[in-house]
Order: sequence, then C-alpha cells, then structure tokens
Amino acid sequence: KASSSTSTAGPAELFLEKRQNCLSEYGACAVVVRLVSSDNHELYKAGLELGHHMLMGGNVDVQQTLYDLVNSADTEQCAALDGTGGNFFSRLRDSIRLAVKEIPERITYMQTQADARLNFAEFTEGLAGATIELLRADLEQEFVSLAHPEQVLSFLKELCEGHFVPMQDLLHEQLNTLL
Repeated sequence: KASSSTSTAGPAELFLEKRQNCLSEYGACAVVVRLVSSDNHELYKAGLELGHHMLMGGNVDVQQTLYDLVNSADTEQCAALDGTGGNFFSRLRDSIRLAVKEIPERITYMQTQADARLNFAEFTEGLAGATIELLRADLEQEFVSLAHPEQVLSFLKELCEGHFVPMQDLLHEQLNTLL
C-alpha cells in the first residue's frame, strides 16, 4: 500500500502513520465503523475516540479504508458492534441532532450549578463536613452529553482532513442513509 506521508514529516509523524496503518491492516477501521454504528453510547464514544486516533495527522490510507468500509454494500462488515440495527451515518446524524437538543439542557444545567455555587454557604449551613464535601463535589460535575458533540465534529473533520474528496462527497450525499 502506498504511504500517505510527505517528505516533510518528522520521525514522530512517520511512526504514528506506520502504527495507524498497521492497526488498519489488523481491522481497527472496521472496529471504528462498528463501534460508531452502535446505539450504546459508551461503545459509540469509544468508536469516536479510536477513530480520532486512527485519523490523527490526516492519514490518507486510513481515510481510504474508512471510506471503503462505509461505502461498501457489505452491511455485515459495518454492522453495529452492540447487535442493534445501527448505521454509521444514521448514528452520526442522530448524535448531531441530539447535541442540538442538549444545548438548552446544558445551559440550564450550567445556570443551576452557578446559582448553587453562589448560595452554597447559605445552603450548607449546619450540615456535616462530609455532606458539604459531597455537595461540593456534585457542584463540580460536568454536564454529561450522550451526543458527544466535540468528538463527533472532530471525527468528521478528520475523516475529510487534507481535502479527502471521496469522503467529503460521501458525507455530503449519504446515498446509503435515509434522512
């Protein structure tokens, strides 16, 4: 397989690309597609993270392999790892839609947390030290998104990194997905 590296790549970039290509040859790209197609949000997030690492640096060989997998007519090869009927493009689309719906929830959560911080001393007056520490820890909890919007957008960007036109066209048209 031809290398996607350029003559300006340093040793670290070449090592990363070699590792990504090796993992791809062992089926990591198929695992990415199968995880991202999953309805289980933990598997889905793991697929986005693995995909991010596989695509880091704009590896054209990995982009091509992912393109071939998601553009394949072999649906079993891209079947969701959790056994659901998930589809790669549908799952990404649904996640973006969920992220849009989560925006007001996130804003409300952050406002509630800010209000609670302002009134924390008054609210916890007379409570035991351990209880206060538990409440303080609760106030520091981040909003938990099931859509993982940052990871989705990063993954989509990396799928098309370096103007990888075949994937850009496929994402634009999504012929094998019902919208």
